[in-house]
Amino acid sequence: MAVNSRRLGFLAAALLLLPTCTRPTAVDDWQQVDRVIDGDTLVLADGRRVRLLGIDAPEMGFGDGISECYGPEATAFLLVLVEEAGWRLHLEYDEVQFDHYGRTLAYLWDGECRMLNEIILREGYAVFIPYSDALRWWQRLDRAGEEARLAQRGLWHPDACP
Repeated sequence: MAVNSRRLGFLAAALLLLPTCTRPTAVDDWQQVDRVIDGDTLVLADGRRVRLLGIDAPEMGFGDGISECYGPEATAFLLVLVEEAGWRLHLEYDEVQFDHYGRTLAYLWDGECRMLNEIILREGYAVFIPYSDALRWWQRLDRAGEEARLAQRGLWHPDACP
């Protein structure tokens, strides 16, 4: 009996070490990404524009416009995350699914159960929008943004935006 208890103990410990996914699995909405617009917006293969919920990345200057400080870096970072995900992301929606521009609002998850919105905030490529439509994960996103600010990562670094 002691051997079985020991095996169960090892099994329980091993299960605790397995990564857990906090992404909901009830809705399986995997989408192919066509291109990245800027640090918080991308376009899906079906033509929909998707705005990442709860974050605000510096804007890119298109045409004759001038990019905001850290805009090119934020765009490049989202592009890296999308490439790492193989250009396929899971979209999770909150209570409000569209913004006033008609863009789809979503949390984006990769195949490793990582929320891109959170990663972008934690690395300092965007700021958290406290009173946005990001209701489900607002505490998690707030913590990630605060972590970047306190660690002075990305756009929070004193030398990032003179």
